[in-house]
Amino acid sequence: MSQQSQISLNLQLFDAATQPVSAELVLASSKGKTNETSSELPLPPIWLKRFAWWFRIGLGLFLLISSLLGLTGCSVGAGGVPWQQAAALVPEPVLEQVIAQNSTLSGKAVGQLVQSMQGWKVNGSEGKLVVLNFNTPDLCGALGCLYSGVWLRKNQPATQVFSVYLDPNLPNGQALFKASDLPQQNQALPCLEVVQLDKTQQQLVRQTHLCFNGQQYQTVDGVLLKNANSTSTKSPSPISSKSRYSRNSSTVR
Repeated sequence: MSQQSQISLNLQLFDAATQPVSAELVLASSKGKTNETSSELPLPPIWLKRFAWWFRIGLGLFLLISSLLGLTGCSVGAGGVPWQQAAALVPEPVLEQVIAQNSTLSGKAVGQLVQSMQGWKVNGSEGKLVVLNFNTPDLCGALGCLYSGVWLRKNQPATQVFSVYLDPNLPNGQALFKASDLPQQNQALPCLEVVQLDKTQQQLVRQTHLCFNGQQYQTVDGVLLKNANSTSTKSPSPISSKSRYSRNSSTVR
């Protein structure tokens, strides 16, 4: 064998011997880096894991309860009245007719309003009265926000018995609507007590009684009372008023 062939053979043997060693060294080096990186990231303590677990459970329960209350619960807002979802008290076609009678809304806006409207039910000797809170800034203005009363009876068409603008912003402890304890003379629906802040004397509230006359609600008496949150000592004064408090009654078909 020539000297040149011997040198070439030795180089090939050298390459074959060194290549696997290089691969093993690279692999070992990679493993060493991985182990080194893992050792630099310690596991979180057990108390932190438990805290995160309980936090996720608590957040899930909170979201579940909030959604259930939003769908089915009562809410005391808008003047301290225990409002409920109106669609749970009044058939949706009736609500759509009431919206049409009291606004110019149409299309999808009507359907959206039906779902957001609120209602308060009062039982009477003949059916029930549902006071409707439209619950939208579209039906609020300088005089307040729109509220309507609907008379519901079995086997009879629903009838709107009042529609009025009121300011729902009242002092603490005052309810915008509540059933009145005034004596009734065989009326189908109970009298209502309505409270408003007096526009000229903010230290007074105007308490008005509305009673059903067989067709619609009208004012029977009223009085100015001292606002419990006011420091004024001015005595209450009566309101001499027999004026109608609502529009003409209308049948909702």
